[in-house]
Amino acid sequence: MLHRGGGKGRENMDERSRQDLLESAEDIRLAALYLQERLMQGGDEGFLEARQKYRGLVERFHRDHPDAVTERQYKNAMEDLEYFLILVEGTINGYRREPGS
Repeated sequence: MLHRGGGKGRENMDERSRQDLLESAEDIRLAALYLQERLMQGGDEGFLEARQKYRGLVERFHRDHPDAVTERQYKNAMEDLEYFLILVEGTINGYRREPGS
């Protein structure tokens, strides 16, 4: 991404970074909602695959949004989909409230 000028380029970069983070969090939320039904069904091979994908989403969220969750929240999210969705929604709302979004 190329930027012209002094401070204005930095503002654009910050706004773009914030937009990228918002989009990442929204993608994670949608993927978690998609997996929710399969996880709630339980008891079959599809459940195990969905559980693995869910854990990958939690790891991705923790990696992409390190300032959004503590280690304890990360560990709790690994075991509780509803809790994870609350964390993701809170993060999305935070990005939307930031200046320039």
